[in-house]
Amino acid sequence: MEAHPAAALFPMLSGDELTALVNDVKLNGLMHPIVTWRGLILDGRNRALACDVGGVRPKYKDMSELSEADAVRFVISCNLRRRHLEPRELAFIADELARLRLGDNQHSKEPASADAGSPVLSQAEAAESVGVGRASVQRAREIREKAPDLVPKVQAGEISLSAAAKQARARAKPETNPDLAADRVVDATIQRTAEGDTKRARNALAALAALDDTERTFIRDDVLRMFGARRTA
Repeated sequence: MEAHPAAALFPMLSGDELTALVNDVKLNGLMHPIVTWRGLILDGRNRALACDVGGVRPKYKDMSELSEADAVRFVISCNLRRRHLEPRELAFIADELARLRLGDNQHSKEPASADAGSPVLSQAEAAESVGVGRASVQRAREIREKAPDLVPKVQAGEISLSAAAKQARARAKPETNPDLAADRVVDATIQRTAEGDTKRARNALAALAALDDTERTFIRDDVLRMFGARRTA
């Protein structure tokens, strides 16, 4: 069974924590049922995995009566209670929550409503639901859109959310330093001049190659006389 898109935003257990859960489920059975909503797992992805690994038959509790927005809020409530996530991690989760749209759930058997495609939660609601400021969520979105390579660094704590957002804005901002702009103009001019000189040199060599021996001898003597005149001047 697939996870609800909101549930999939939260990290799964791994390593020793997952092993401990598998051993507990094998020893004691599944104490808390896996909560589902219209064919998707709202809560219990780790328990479902533990049952699968441990060969234990899972138990389910269906909550399809919840609205789509309430289903998302239920996911958030369950995960925030038991997970220790840093504000920087929550900011990115809130950004993803604000991107969820009504009707994104392909498993729903209900006909699409007139509101299909509208946000399940607004950015402000998503921020409040995970306990971070809206400004942090806006920074997270800015980083994800303008400097996605910084996202894992922020999540790992290698760079702060605000510093990464500043870098993202700098990358997207057109260059306004007049000295750097002038340097680029000069560089472009030099490059065009060099390309022109190269083209003229190639044309001259091609023309020289097309001459017969008598014409080349005449040009050589003429050039030598010209340089000789310059040396005596």
